[in-house]
Amino acid sequence: MNSEREPGSVIEERIYAEAKAKEGLTLGRVQRTCLNCGKDWVDPRCSCGSFEFSERDVRPTAMEITGQGITKVMELPKPKVVASPTDVFALRSLGTSLVDLEHRLMDADEALHQLVNVNETNYQVFGFLQAAVHQFTANGDYELRIIDPLKMTSLVPAIRGLIAEIDRTLTQYGEERSKK
Repeated sequence: MNSEREPGSVIEERIYAEAKAKEGLTLGRVQRTCLNCGKDWVDPRCSCGSFEFSERDVRPTAMEITGQGITKVMELPKPKVVASPTDVFALRSLGTSLVDLEHRLMDADEALHQLVNVNETNYQVFGFLQAAVHQFTANGDYELRIIDPLKMTSLVPAIRGLIAEIDRTLTQYGEERSKK
């Protein structure tokens, strides 16, 4: 599978648009400090003549109006991520299984391409399954993070449909083979 993005694709445009939208939603500012003298950076170069600087995000402080005036709101520390070894193992197993599934789909696509080109009967028996498997293995880009998860379709119906089509094709193959 080709992991490179296709130039000029809709996905590329969505990624660019998302990055631009995130830039507009950032609260705070970026503090730039000269690496040579440590003073605040002023574009295009520091007063000391250096062109090198470091960046860090400066978040705004949440404030609250109380009876004593304006006070800083104490933010709770961000909790640490918690996952059991069983949870992590399940994710790693899924990743391994999906990589194996990708390789098996590619192998099946190649084998079905050869089968449908043998003769007309093979085309009738294996043609639809070959087209379905080929659709699942076609190159393209698919970026999960820029798609609304609530609008995504589930993979389960597609997988179940593929399993049913494989069963139908193998049944038809058995029937055609027994005709001899």
